[in-house]
Amino acid sequence: MVRGLGLVGRDADAGVVDCRAGTLALDRAEVRAHNGVCVHARPRTSVLLTASRFRFGRAVFAGSSGHVERCRFAGAADNAIAVIEGARVTVPGSRIDGSRIHGVRVSDAWARLTGDREREDAGTAAQEVLTQITGPQSPEPGRLRRAVTMLEGALAPVATGLAAGTAVGAQEWAQSATRSLTGLVRAGARCRAGGASAGL
Repeated sequence: MVRGLGLVGRDADAGVVDCRAGTLALDRAEVRAHNGVCVHARPRTSVLLTASRFRFGRAVFAGSSGHVERCRFAGAADNAIAVIEGARVTVPGSRIDGSRIHGVRVSDAWARLTGDREREDAGTAAQEVLTQITGPQSPEPGRLRRAVTMLEGALAPVATGLAAGTAVGAQEWAQSATRSLTGLVRAGARCRAGGASAGL
């Protein structure tokens, strides 16, 4: 994990930050690449970019996996983000301003772009589950089931490995969390069934 670093380069076709092997996580960094590449993720690498700023250059994911979250791209001389050669990249909650060509270019690759709404919906669902479970009254089956379904939807890309750039262990955690949520709903159904039988 590289955190809080400032990097500047010019005409850097290889990349001011060049990931040639393994995994790289860049957090709260600022990278400037005048007429060049800010970040280059080479084939079979994984790059995670969070809460960082990229100016004048682009991020290139070529045959790699990537996750770009809460980042800001400004004034790219080309495409701000290029996803090419079979790369798989997710881009939630990021902003792109002033690119001379495309904000995001996808060619023979896969990318998923989302805003902050999905994260807010997942947070609301998590709060609803918590309220239903810890509240003084018995959980309302319909509300609990809807909230759990929304949470499972938010976890699905990580649990199935479709969320590129997922941190080590996150996929197993998401799978475990999904199983726990499913068990929670089933346990609630059994309790309600048991209560109904006891009342007969």
